[in-house]
Amino acid sequence: MIHVTIASLKTADKLLADGAYDALVSIGFDGKEHCELRTGTDCVMDFYDVTPVSIRHRDRLPTAGDAMELIAFGRKLWDGARVLSHCKQGRSRSTAAALILYMAHGLTSVEAAGKLFTEFPKSQPNWHLLGIADHLLDTNCLGVCRTHWQVKRTRRELKLDIVH
Repeated sequence: MIHVTIASLKTADKLLADGAYDALVSIGFDGKEHCELRTGTDCVMDFYDVTPVSIRHRDRLPTAGDAMELIAFGRKLWDGARVLSHCKQGRSRSTAAALILYMAHGLTSVEAAGKLFTEFPKSQPNWHLLGIADHLLDTNCLGVCRTHWQVKRTRRELKLDIVH
């Protein structure tokens, strides 16, 4: 089993400086927003998060090639590998990458999502990248994540109803 830590760009270099990680997934855009340090086992990628602004400006969005690169990277990681996955905010692209690494390394969609949301409850995996990976891996992680978000939203709404 691999262990993936999610980080924002702001904290990635600090975490890497400790030397506690065996591998790095660094997701920036246009050659920017990457951490300075490397581990030697790195997957450095460039694409934007999927937002109305990025779509309108036709920014580089994740492709099947990006998903295949993450899958190949995940499959070559060894049991016990400690991976740091980062993007600018540490919420969307890096969390989708973590899910893909987990599934490429043998976890089911439910196991991967359970592990991610337990360790990083504020995760909002990039739905576009995750959908592509689901197609390539024949999984349904995007569906599992959507169910998680719906349950979380319903619980939040129920709490609001109780307060009133």
